[in-house]
Amino acid sequence: MEDGVTLEAPVVQPEAVIQPEAAIPIATMMERPRRQQRQPIHLQDYEVNLDDEVDDNGELVHFAFLADSEPVRLANAIQHPKWQEAMNEELMAIEKNNTWQLTDLPKGNKEIDVKWVYKIKVKANGEIDRYKARLVAKGF
Repeated sequence: MEDGVTLEAPVVQPEAVIQPEAAIPIATMMERPRRQQRQPIHLQDYEVNLDDEVDDNGELVHFAFLADSEPVRLANAIQHPKWQEAMNEELMAIEKNNTWQLTDLPKGNKEIDVKWVYKIKVKANGEIDRYKARLVAKGF
């Protein structure tokens, strides 16, 4: 005690235990709100099924439409005359426009790989317009 001043320790109250309300489960409180899911406008004219939909017999329902598919590999495309013609047109366009030049590879440099990309172009009525093949550089 100095000059009549007394120092006292502050009184510490035990902290109250906070308990969640019993009416709301913790899992519900932690879930994020979800938007109402609607079918995109371009699919509203079609019947769309989920991947895990089960029919009346208890079997999974899967549909696939494979009328004309675009090849992914050269080995598949080279077997069809329409894709061969599309690839020849692309090569002629590359030569005509001087798009690329074949040169000797300078020492220490890497070559640029290329790949074929195939696309079936369709008219507004869904009829096939043409088969298009593009020779593109990989990684760019």
